[in-house]
Amino acid sequence: MTIPDEALEIAWDVFEHVDLGTKVKNHRMSIWLPEITFLSALTVWYSHSNKGHRGRYGGGRSLVMYQKLLLQLPWPCCTEMAAVLDLAAQRE
Repeated sequence: MTIPDEALEIAWDVFEHVDLGTKVKNHRMSIWLPEITFLSALTVWYSHSNKGHRGRYGGGRSLVMYQKLLLQLPWPCCTEMAAVLDLAAQRE
């Protein structure tokens, strides 16, 4: 299965949106942010692991960016999601 360019662009848009949201004081974040951030990271990971978009959208190190972003979010599930991304990055 090939990940379309549009899906990867959306995955990076999600990253940018959530990253900006974590930098605003007293910003009320939606409960769906960890899940959509994690799924965006998995989209990027799947694309990289199948060598579909390596050059254009970064390498496996991009997972580290998503991992750090998840660890900035205030929900307990984020730690587990970040750990899964760490395992995926190690498999690269």
